[in-house]
Amino acid sequence: MPLPAAVGTVTIAYDIRHPAGGAPGTGTVEVTIPFALRDSTDNVIIAPGVIRGTVTAGVGQVVIPDPNDPQISPQGWAPHIKVLTDVWAAEFDVVIPEGSGDTTIQLADLAPAEAPPTLVSYALAGHTHSGGGGGDVPDATTSTKGIIRLAGDFGGTANAPTVPALADKYVKPVGGIPQIDLAAAIQALLALAGTAVQPGALAAVATSGAYGDLAGRPSIPDSYDDLTGTVPTSALPAIAITEYLGAVASQAEMLTLAGQRGDWCTRTDLGTTWIITGDTPTQLASWTALSYPTAPVISVAGQTGAVTLGKADVGLGNVANLAPADLGISTATQTALDGKQAADTDLAAIAGLAPADGALLQRIGGAWAARTLAGLKSDLTLDQVANLAPADLPISNATQTALDGKVPLTLVDAAGDLLVGSGVDTLARLAKGTDGQVLTVSAGAVTWGAASSGDRELYQPSTVGLLEWTADPKDVETDFNHASGNLLMVRFRYRGSAASISEIGFAVTSAASGPGAYSGVALYEDGTGVVNRLGQSADAGASWTSPGVKSIALTAPVNVTPGNYYRAAILFVGSGAGKIAGCAATISDALLNHGVRRSVFLSGQTGFPSTLTISSMSTNNALYWLAMK
Repeated sequence: MPLPAAVGTVTIAYDIRHPAGGAPGTGTVEVTIPFALRDSTDNVIIAPGVIRGTVTAGVGQVVIPDPNDPQISPQGWAPHIKVLTDVWAAEFDVVIPEGSGDTTIQLADLAPAEAPPTLVSYALAGHTHSGGGGGDVPDATTSTKGIIRLAGDFGGTANAPTVPALADKYVKPVGGIPQIDLAAAIQALLALAGTAVQPGALAAVATSGAYGDLAGRPSIPDSYDDLTGTVPTSALPAIAITEYLGAVASQAEMLTLAGQRGDWCTRTDLGTTWIITGDTPTQLASWTALSYPTAPVISVAGQTGAVTLGKADVGLGNVANLAPADLGISTATQTALDGKQAADTDLAAIAGLAPADGALLQRIGGAWAARTLAGLKSDLTLDQVANLAPADLPISNATQTALDGKVPLTLVDAAGDLLVGSGVDTLARLAKGTDGQVLTVSAGAVTWGAASSGDRELYQPSTVGLLEWTADPKDVETDFNHASGNLLMVRFRYRGSAASISEIGFAVTSAASGPGAYSGVALYEDGTGVVNRLGQSADAGASWTSPGVKSIALTAPVNVTPGNYYRAAILFVGSGAGKIAGCAATISDALLNHGVRRSVFLSGQTGFPSTLTISSMSTNNALYWLAMK
């Protein structure tokens, strides 16, 4: 149990050993605070509970609040000690001597607390409040003491009580009873003995010790004849004796306590006191928790109970307790200072200059000086530079020499014109030719001419605005059925420059009856095993329902690398198989190169899988015409 720093403490040390052999014990020593301790404003600063110390090799210590601390109330309370070791166990209350605050005392030196005599209880029951023997005084409060006058044998006033019955009593002198007083007392006793009735002169009043054999006994109504036994309980008034049952750590432990109405215990888990108010202590309904005045403060900085705050508890753990004049330079301040110019002779010299408008500062000969722009240009060897905008600069000699070696644009009259060499270091205009013509050489001169049948290599995909195709359209002479659900894939090599394919085209030679759930085009990477899908189109089933060249856009462009092989794919799902253009395997079979350009297909498909295994697809000896754009 943590104790407030402002409360005085007492350290109880102990050395517990076996009463016979002296073996050191092991266990615990518990000190119970039986009730709440309050400060001068009646706030509870220490709740009832148990403070526990360990016993190791027989020794240990436990720190408790000083019962005589004037800052807390009540004062002078007796701690309850419970020793639980393997060599000795006991429970008792002890008295902490006054003046023991902030010291260490031995448990063996503490006197056991004595229960107050019964007389005190009866005297307090009949007390009255009065001052100076006169009128009433106000009731005591938490800050004002009251006055108690005890009834019975006491007299006088509350401030000066007396015992009237002792007024005629003999007071023993400090030096002992004088000889003369002893002689007088002996003579008085002898005189009384001479007049006393002797035992032989007394009449017998009983022949036995029984009350019934007593001669002349009075008749007492409702009395008991045999007084040798115990008094029946019916003859005793109701007596209520309350008992402290100890401290428990849970409700379950509290319900195991054996007690009766008025007995009480403390709950260390709740910091509250519970009293038995019913007839069945094993049931929670027979227990009542004592209530206390509501405290306006529930917690302090998230802490409850006896609170001791540090600067970290209020979010100031990094703050040093320094006066403003003693504060150091923070990291942020030092960083800002590092970017500043230190006060030195250079700054003083610059401050003493009086430059004209537009002048510049320059370091010359180890000193600062104000310089004009003209002087600065000269210093920088830039005095030949003209202050002209780029658009106003004249043509330099070197530039003019370079331009003299260029071809004037006036040689070209129309779009498509070409410049051809007509002699040494001489260019001439060649007007554009007509559609389908190619450049030829005739009599040593370049001219346009008709293309021959052997010029097929001059007709490339780029000629008609395409990036690549799987076959030259001139070789596409056949159409092939494209059954529903057949995923058709054709391999091609991209020979252009780095680009992105955004559309894939094909030619429908015979329309299908109607589209199904999904039809479209896709682009896959090349390979002989598992290949990944690079892109695909949205549903374009309507493209198969009419003949003609079709171009279907991919949902996102796919970047392609020159020289790499790819696989273009088409899929039709619908009714009435259509036909698409291609090349038969028997036509130009040597040029077809089955290992490179032969198509494969996979039946029963409704979409383009993210991956395909080429080895599991069927080979088709036909080459279908697909174009990439």
